[in-house]
Amino acid sequence: MFSPFLRNAPLYWNQQRSSAFHVESDRKNHMVPRSGGEADKLGNKYELAWAVRHALYCVRDDRCALIVEDNDVEVGRGSEFTYDTGTFVEVHQVKRQNGNSNGWTVRELADRKIFEAAVRHVAAGRHYHFVSLTPSRPLQELSERARKSEDLVNFTRHWLTGDLRSVFDQLVAVAVLGSPQAAWETLRGMWFSVHDEYDVILVNRMLAEYNFSVTNGHLVSLAVGDILLDNLGKRLTRTKLLDLLAERDIKPLAPGAYQRARKQVRVITRSWRESIQRELFQPPIKRAEADQLVRALGPGQIGLVTGTAGGGKSSVLEQAVASLEATGAEVLALRLDRFDHFASTADLGAQLGIETSPAVALAMAADGRDAYLVIDQLDAVSLASGRLPERFDVIMDLIGEALFFDSMRVVLVCRQFDVDNDHRIRALASRADVTTVEIGLLTKEEVGSAVKKMGLDPMLLSPSQYVLLQLPLHLVLLGTIASDLDADVLAFNSRGSLFEAFWQRKRQAARARRRDVRFNDVVSRIANIASDGQVLSVPVEMLDDGDLIEDANVLISEHVLVSDSGRIAFFHEDFFDYAFARMWVSRKESLVDFLLHDEQALFRRAQVRQILQHLYERECDRFRTEVEAVLIADNIRFHIKETVLVVLANLVAPTSADAELMLRIVATHPRFEGLLWQHLCRPQWFARFHEDNQISAWLDGANEDMRNYALNLMASAANEYPGLIAELLVSRKTAPGYHDWLRRIIRRADVCRGRELFNLVLEAVRYGAYDTVEHELWLVMHDLAKHDPLWAIELLQALFIDHVDSLMRNEQGKVALLCVREHFAAELVKEAASAEPLVFVQAIVPYLRHVMASTAMEERADHPICDRHFSMRFAGDDSAGSELGDVLLEASIRSLETLAKTVPDAIQSILDDLAADPYDASQFLLYRCMSAEGKHFADWAASLLLEGGCRLYCGYISDGYWATRELVRAIAPHVTDATHQQLELLFRDLRNSHESHRLWGRLAFTFLSALDESRLTPAGRRRLSEYRRKFKEREPANPLGITGGVIGSPIGLTAAQKMTDEQWLNAMAKYVSNETNWQTFTGGARELSGLLRDQTAADPARFAQLTLRLSSDVNVAYTNALLLGFGETEVSDRIGVLVFEAVRHIASLGQPDNDRFLGMALQKYRREVPLDLVELILDRALHALDPSDDSPVIIHGDTDGLSAADMHVNGINTARGSLAEALGDLLISDSDGQRTALIAPYLGPMASDPVLSVRACVAHTLSASLRYARPEVLAAFTVLIQADDRLLAAEVVQRLIIHIGNVNPEVIDPIIQRMLVSDSTETREAGGAIAAFAALEWDRSGLMQQAMSGDAQVRRGIARTTVGLVARTSSNGLATETLVQLMNDDADDVRKEASMVASRLRHHPLRPFVQLLTALIDSPSYTHASTQLLLTLDYAPDKVDDLVLKASRRFLDVFGSDAADVRTGAAGDAHYVNGLVVRGLAQCQDRGHRAALLDVLDQLLELNVYGIDTAITEAERT
Repeated sequence: MFSPFLRNAPLYWNQQRSSAFHVESDRKNHMVPRSGGEADKLGNKYELAWAVRHALYCVRDDRCALIVEDNDVEVGRGSEFTYDTGTFVEVHQVKRQNGNSNGWTVRELADRKIFEAAVRHVAAGRHYHFVSLTPSRPLQELSERARKSEDLVNFTRHWLTGDLRSVFDQLVAVAVLGSPQAAWETLRGMWFSVHDEYDVILVNRMLAEYNFSVTNGHLVSLAVGDILLDNLGKRLTRTKLLDLLAERDIKPLAPGAYQRARKQVRVITRSWRESIQRELFQPPIKRAEADQLVRALGPGQIGLVTGTAGGGKSSVLEQAVASLEATGAEVLALRLDRFDHFASTADLGAQLGIETSPAVALAMAADGRDAYLVIDQLDAVSLASGRLPERFDVIMDLIGEALFFDSMRVVLVCRQFDVDNDHRIRALASRADVTTVEIGLLTKEEVGSAVKKMGLDPMLLSPSQYVLLQLPLHLVLLGTIASDLDADVLAFNSRGSLFEAFWQRKRQAARARRRDVRFNDVVSRIANIASDGQVLSVPVEMLDDGDLIEDANVLISEHVLVSDSGRIAFFHEDFFDYAFARMWVSRKESLVDFLLHDEQALFRRAQVRQILQHLYERECDRFRTEVEAVLIADNIRFHIKETVLVVLANLVAPTSADAELMLRIVATHPRFEGLLWQHLCRPQWFARFHEDNQISAWLDGANEDMRNYALNLMASAANEYPGLIAELLVSRKTAPGYHDWLRRIIRRADVCRGRELFNLVLEAVRYGAYDTVEHELWLVMHDLAKHDPLWAIELLQALFIDHVDSLMRNEQGKVALLCVREHFAAELVKEAASAEPLVFVQAIVPYLRHVMASTAMEERADHPICDRHFSMRFAGDDSAGSELGDVLLEASIRSLETLAKTVPDAIQSILDDLAADPYDASQFLLYRCMSAEGKHFADWAASLLLEGGCRLYCGYISDGYWATRELVRAIAPHVTDATHQQLELLFRDLRNSHESHRLWGRLAFTFLSALDESRLTPAGRRRLSEYRRKFKEREPANPLGITGGVIGSPIGLTAAQKMTDEQWLNAMAKYVSNETNWQTFTGGARELSGLLRDQTAADPARFAQLTLRLSSDVNVAYTNALLLGFGETEVSDRIGVLVFEAVRHIASLGQPDNDRFLGMALQKYRREVPLDLVELILDRALHALDPSDDSPVIIHGDTDGLSAADMHVNGINTARGSLAEALGDLLISDSDGQRTALIAPYLGPMASDPVLSVRACVAHTLSASLRYARPEVLAAFTVLIQADDRLLAAEVVQRLIIHIGNVNPEVIDPIIQRMLVSDSTETREAGGAIAAFAALEWDRSGLMQQAMSGDAQVRRGIARTTVGLVARTSSNGLATETLVQLMNDDADDVRKEASMVASRLRHHPLRPFVQLLTALIDSPSYTHASTQLLLTLDYAPDKVDDLVLKASRRFLDVFGSDAADVRTGAAGDAHYVNGLVVRGLAQCQDRGHRAALLDVLDQLLELNVYGIDTAITEAERT
């Protein structure tokens, strides 16, 4: 589209944006499809508005001209008006809507002669524009791509992709554009654009105000419209239009308008900057978010600044604006909370003192420079918390006006709560052109620096004070009171104490300004009126009574109050709550009466909390009276009661009177009794009840509920009062449930905090109380070794040594306690052993010896005695994931090794015991310890070894002597020469009775090679040399542990990457078989070919040339690898030719196994493949021998691989199927029809393939042939489907059916009938799916009724298609009616399929689907849809509070208490319900609807639904 520019100012209109900036809103009823005469009138209005737009373009550029209803018959036919840009001529055809449809299809446009007109105009060199409210996105994309392409060949090769191919094929049909060339040429000259009517009118008004000296651009637009209607058929230029407008006293902008606009804009921005000064900490804290925001503001971009109230948004914005102004940009900044009601952007401008929209004024002020429109306090128009929510649309208009100018950017500032809870702001924030900058809390360093600048010492701040001051608002409060030298400024401990200090400081300052100022009267008046209205600001007239306005001005000067646009409020909403509570306590009114006075909305929660906190500090008795009254009142909402319970729970030091109050409430057994006790489970409440002797009474009493409450209280206090808890438990050891009580308390305790509790755990472990819940024990104790490793060893001793059944064996004869596999237990053992090795081995090694004795196996000659636990050892085993017994053994070894190196004498007695044992594992422990310090143990170790026999046998499963060998190696350098010779003599000719002739001497070699070779006798050295020659190794290889892995290539990757062509040829000649070497875990040709494939993909040119040197005797794995590698390479212009020659060569080698991969080799070069290779692929597709029958290649799970679902994947894994698939891909890229002409004669033979899975692949070939050979395809299709009905259900065949039916539905009608009655369940389901498509898209509505009478499989197919089309079909009434029936179907799988509509509608506006979604909520399908429906409601871009209420009620009816159980899926879904209800409350303006939502909220709280407390806390002040 032509983009006119402003003469004399380099500021460009952005016409493309004008259609996209407006967010859907409830007021845009004009977008609802109309019918009959009303639609005609609306269409005429829409057409005229679009013509006015172009007339206004002509006013700006004297090269342009407009003719409405051109008298030239050829030009005027099929168009509304002609627009001459001076360079080319545009004709515009405008269609407001397409009935009730959500889009235009090729068929619908063809029926309206749009393409017929387009062909004529484009051929004459005119640009043809089709403009509508209803989109035609595929055609819009096709036309844009056609213009980018050089010719039809380039278009089909590079631009015709994905789903666009089927749309283009519809255009090619004879009844539409006739041929690919004609379709491409026509598309190049067509523009399809979507423009919202409201936006067109809005931009017209703005253009008029930008060009003319008027205050109401809409009136100018109307005048232009009248002029156009009065001058039909006449050529209107700038001069002519200005003359005609002058007759109506409408004149162009006067000189100096731009300079005046610049002054006005700067005054507005200066006023904004002054308004935020009170919120800024001085001196300023440099915020990184300001730079982030500036960087985000690229052309046409919106920056959205979000954060909490008081979180520093104003500071960030002020710094960003200063940076932008420093670059020379023009900035207009305004605050929306300063405005009265405004009906338009012009009204908004009027309140700012300008004569037009702020966006227009800013554009004029910028005069071609960069411009930034800053809209602060966007939450003022939020449904969630704003005072002007109905003005949101006006702000969206303003944003759209700003984005209409190329050089203008927009900055928005909004609370995060409003982004989350106003669907309109949420939709805006999710746009692609919006970048969100979230303002985080201040860092500890920033807080410290700011405090220091106040003259205070940040070192005196407590951690909790630091946290409090991370919110900039609190820093401002502290800065305010810091100047009070008489006060202990850093004595605050809460936000309330900060507010109290601020109150006192400001009251003192106000009196200094005016001695008789009525500080309290003003505060009380404003707080009470705001509370009564449940709002945060009040009209300034409310201060007229008593003439308080002058007093209020003093408080405004002191920044206690703020006054804007005739309204007055406290400087911050938190201070409002504090001030109200401070004033309320002086009332005679009860809290219940106060709450019953008006709706008990979430607004009241903060007030109730502040009132009760204030009362508790000043009037405790009244506090308890008010609390009791609220909690027992039947007419107080549950969310208010829950707020009261939270206040009670958080009392720092509850008194006996407070406890008595709680017990009185409990005695009434309220519905929230369980929740009350849950809230009271705090350490301070345990201490209170314990001191009042209640805990003991409840434990010893008969009331089981009270006993459980007592135990919960004890568990909550176990970390703070471990001694008291232990006392209570010790005196009740004989109680029947004592061990259950103990475990229950320990689950929530940090046992490291109290020895008394830990001792009780040790006793319980010894007793066996944790035997059935060992995981729980280790989970609770997992950090014990970090805290105190000696305690951890005590625990191990209690479990393994002192336990009553420490050696009890299981059915396998192993000690049961040691068979546990527990990560936390293993970690505790390792950490304790590492930290205290001596204590560990002193406790554990004796126990391990007992285990060896207890589980000893039958003794064998010349072998130590093996046991069932420790004798099956693997080299290198680190015990990860092993049984606990293995972990203990490994930890003992590590500890002994450590001690051997540090304090060997300390473990001598332990080693003596091990040496005296006959057990294999004892000897293993001993030898591993000695090996760690060979020098110290050399003589003793040698003497043991010289005993021979059993002393030599110590090692692993894979080498029973290896540990002994390691000991020999460790001591050999340190024994005397005589001992060394004795050992040599023992080992030199040592024999193992099990050694075969081949392995004769292996045992001798094992030990002899471990001695010091330099000290061997000549005979010893000769014998060692003999052994080395025999076994072909210098030393024995290390024993293998548990070995696993994959079979690798015989040549490594690094070596393969360096191989030359000759080396590759030699390698292929060497590794000709597929044998596996299990010693090296390497394979042959198959594994090496994997590396060849990767190298080919990386360097295709080189390996394409290498391919030409291969002969027919090469292993087929290598040629297949080359073909696959070619198909995986990156495309390059020079490589294709080389690959083509390589493919020809491989095809000539006569290896049938290559056929399957020939097409794959060409897939990256499909557009360039020459015809001879297409012919080669065709020939192989017709004559390849694979497959020989229908036997499946791929079988999934329990299937037989013969289903329709598996048909295509089985086909492409055969030669003919893969080749047919490749042919289809090549035809998709057929730019001139030559390939299709080559293949078309053979479509019939291919379609008659005897194997069904191959026919499924041929369906792809047929689909790709439709563009140039539709008649041949229709003939071949008839052949294709003369097969088992299962073929019709294959997905690729279904696609072919749809593609044919889009143009020739009559061909498909009998196929649908066949499918609906097929014996194949898959085919009947597919038949239902296609019948539904035909009913919705091919004007065959009767098919839907027929199909719906079919069985469950048919109806399931109907559901699948209808769900997929519901958001875009023109037959949305039929789609809705069908889905409603299916949601209530007798068959559950049909209902489940229909329920998928919930996810299908995500991100769509939901108002058009209210009937459908209401039916879904009421239907049995809801149980399947609940999660997806809640997500869809959560993401809804429009207002759907009625659906939210209905869905929330249904959720509670269906899932109820499950929503509170985190083990259920309903608990996860509850997160969305909570958010939706809270958001609904924030947005809802209707009192009755809000009451219904509050009822749901109360029910959620009573059920204690997962996450509801968090959701309310985040949203209670709206």
